[in-house]
Amino acid sequence: MTELAEKLAAKHTRREIEEMAEKLGITTVGISKLKMAEAVTEARKKAPVIEKPRVKVAKAAVRPVRSTAKSGVFALQADMANMAADMESFASDLCASAMEMQKKGIMEMQKGINAQIKENEKGAAKMESGVREMHKGIAQMQADIDKKGMEIQKGVMEMHRGIEEIQNSYKEFQNETMEYINDFYYG
Repeated sequence: MTELAEKLAAKHTRREIEEMAEKLGITTVGISKLKMAEAVTEARKKAPVIEKPRVKVAKAAVRPVRSTAKSGVFALQADMANMAADMESFASDLCASAMEMQKKGIMEMQKGINAQIKENEKGAAKMESGVREMHKGIAQMQADIDKKGMEIQKGVMEMHRGIEEIQNSYKEFQNETMEYINDFYYG
């Protein structure tokens, strides 16, 4: 027992022995390398031996019996074998046609999905260009509104100047009229 453990300890590193011990459910904290190796060898002896699965040997295919008998057991056996062979070929043909139909259906569905994806991509591109046009229109409208606002402000300023000029002219006229009246009466 100790010889196997010593060989195991000599052959493997501490980390490898720790991994083996952890796989077997052995705690490795505070144990020397040799003690771990002994515990691993003991656990391996107690563990049940797992047989490897054997390779399956291919069996010879059963050939349908072709009998020339016209009555009796051999004739019935031949009829059953022929019927089984016919049913087997029908089943394989049916399975193949079903698989082919399924493949066609899947291909058509995939084509439909791809067409829908392309259509969605085109629609998204059109929406994106429409949004861009909308943004351009909004920006243009904002610029036009700003321009008209500036023109209105200029017009209001011109109106204020005109009003001031009218007021000044009126005051001058009033002053001149007062001077004329004063000159006329006091004159």
